[in-house]
Amino acid sequence: MNVLLYSSVFPTPLDPNHGIFTAQLARALAARVALEVLCPVPWCPDLPRFRRHPRWRLMLDVPERGEWGGVTVHYAKYPLIPKIAGALHPLLQALGVWQRLRRLDRRRYDVIH
Repeated sequence: MNVLLYSSVFPTPLDPNHGIFTAQLARALAARVALEVLCPVPWCPDLPRFRRHPRWRLMLDVPERGEWGGVTVHYAKYPLIPKIAGALHPLLQALGVWQRLRRLDRRRYDVIH
């Protein structure tokens, strides 16, 4: 069975402790099924004003694809300007994830969790 785990709370190479509980779930699932993870991460412009916020700086360098504990992780970046785009956050995240899903072969997944 091929499973795609969707979670916005998952470790990134630059923040390995973020969402460690979801990573533990992924590890347990990966022992039983073929698993990949889709993790949306906010992206903001690389402007001096935003560089002051450490969390936003971390997100600039997250790769499109990585591996965590032997599991392939797809990081779907979506635009989010701190303190401005909050009301649009769900829509922007959905658009970013949708674009990434279109690039992945959705037919290869039996379940999206």
